Amino acid sequence: MKYLIKDIETRLGKTIRRNTLSIGFDVAEICTGIAVLRTSGVHLYIEKLDVVNTKKVDKSIIDKMEYFLKVLVKIRDSIDLNNHFSVIVIEDSFLLVFKNKFGKMSYNPWTFKMLTRFGALVYVVFRKIAKYIYYVQPTRARALVGFKKSKVKGVKIKKQVLDFVNTLFTLELKNDDKADAIVLAVNGLLKKEFVNEIVKPKKRRKSKSKKTDS
Repeated sequence: MKYLIKDIETRLGKTIRRNTLSIGFDVAEICTGIAVLRTSGVHLYIEKLDVVNTKKVDKSIIDKMEYFLKVLVKIRDSIDLNNHFSVIVIEDSFLLVFKNKFGKMSYNPWTFKMLTRFGALVYVVFRKIAKYIYYVQPTRARALVGFKKSKVKGVKIKKQVLDFVNTLFTLELKNDDKADAIVLAVNGLLKKEFVNEIVKPKKRRKSKSKKTDS
């Protein structure tokens, strides 16, 4: 899929980095969405949209991790960098706390563990080809591309993100994991806003000890 960068910039109201490869990973316990976006001097390309489904690996956590790892390596090895500036953007994991059916606060440690481990595997596999790798919370990633905050949550907000992406790129996607991955990949293409988000911390200057007369 091919677009004029200027058209996407107009819809976003933001500047896109040219000659850049950006890969977004919507890391999930079962279905991880992956989007590979590339820009030239004039065009933006959606080169690949994929979903890694670990549900069919009905075994231990380690077996799921091994399967996930093999798929990531296969995807990495299929990508042609073509001397492009490369950015990897991974959805950061977070511990979701919610009210259960008894009205008490609860959370799912299993899901949190899987998200954290899968996110780490993405980092390990893609650090060989990436100039920069960043983790970003989903709410922040959506805000940076201009998605308006909504009061709805869960499945409903994912549907809104899907509609947002379909409008932005004139697509007819039905998979919200791919849509979320596109949002993350677009973050990596932003020339100003996202770069400001991930400025590397400055090294602390060593304080010079004052000399005292003995």
